[in-house]
Amino acid sequence: MLPNISSNDVRRRTLVRSAIGAALLVSAGACQVATASPPKANSAWVYDVLNRPGKERTFKPGLFAKDINDYNSLAKSDSKISSIYSYFGSMELYCPGQGTAYCPISKMILSEASGAGERKPGAPRSETLSRYHQDIDASEQHPTTVEAVIDGVVNAHYAGSLRGFNELSQSAAEAFADKITERVCSDPDIDGVQFDLEPFNVNKQNGQYFFYKRIANNFAAATDAGKDCANEDHPTGRYFSVFAAARHLQPGTPGAENLQDIMHTQGNAYMIAPLYDLAATPLGQQTGVANYRQQVQTQTAQLAQWANEAQVYYKFGVPAAASVHEFAGCNGKACRQVATESISQLDYLNAAIEAINNSGARGQLYYLGTAIWAWSQAIVHGGAQFSPASPPADVIHYLQQNL
Repeated sequence: MLPNISSNDVRRRTLVRSAIGAALLVSAGACQVATASPPKANSAWVYDVLNRPGKERTFKPGLFAKDINDYNSLAKSDSKISSIYSYFGSMELYCPGQGTAYCPISKMILSEASGAGERKPGAPRSETLSRYHQDIDASEQHPTTVEAVIDGVVNAHYAGSLRGFNELSQSAAEAFADKITERVCSDPDIDGVQFDLEPFNVNKQNGQYFFYKRIANNFAAATDAGKDCANEDHPTGRYFSVFAAARHLQPGTPGAENLQDIMHTQGNAYMIAPLYDLAATPLGQQTGVANYRQQVQTQTAQLAQWANEAQVYYKFGVPAAASVHEFAGCNGKACRQVATESISQLDYLNAAIEAINNSGARGQLYYLGTAIWAWSQAIVHGGAQFSPASPPADVIHYLQQNL
């Protein structure tokens, strides 16, 4: 059941309206359309859902709210976390024969995580997103916003993957976007969506391109499908992010032009560039710290320059917990740890934050903050389990002073 709406929730809604109400005005012929600007805020991914092959799924709504509050209580103002990326569900395609020449909307699915919560007519709610809105201690300076994480694997070959997503026609991609919009904008606790559809690819005007373009217009309430995205709780609509490496904004490339087009459609979008899993090595092969430091210096310097020139909002994602290449521990057949050095998670995080500082991003208008990977019950992938699953004490202390 949904928890009761508390006084803290009422205060939160007032603060969010104030923050999101600082709208970006986009010229639309003779009229002016107000759209939600992505807020400047440090973020954290939180995964209350844990899936393990052969084991029962566990779901604990709002599991990490206390951890975020404890972190914020001792963090400097610039290091506080006020944006939560909470896992919501997965986009899936079940096109007949996996061919996308004909893919009915009934075969385009948003598979929600457990704990979708009590559904009331016209206002379905996600229990875990609602919990984070209520339980995170908000302030006027740091109002809490929650983005629903919607993921999908584009190039996989298992049933229910997004294989064929890039090949969708414009009308099919827009229909899928409309279906996502209907669910997202019916939930008052969803301020935005963090789309983690991998691999990101808009090198041409393909299914992904048309999907994101439609989402931008829908979330700005600029289409019939998006008419409910702007309401009392979200007067200027919703916003969204895409998960994409810095190279996708490289000037002079078709992909960069298409990405800019998506970002500029309504001004309600930003990109998250991960500063982890940068190496093209197999899952479980640990990246040495010296090599990692060189990689993140290059990534941050490039994106800080390219995003500023392209006028694209962005964040960097940092590995405060284990990724499948930057980890302190790994258990499984795929694990290949660096034998010549003892590595802590703080070693990777320190290198990432130093690279961000050196890039000049922090002084830019278009840099929205840092996204922390992650608070999770466990990080399991490819038959291996990686640690730490959440930021350890030394990482927490470092982030509180340096994020």
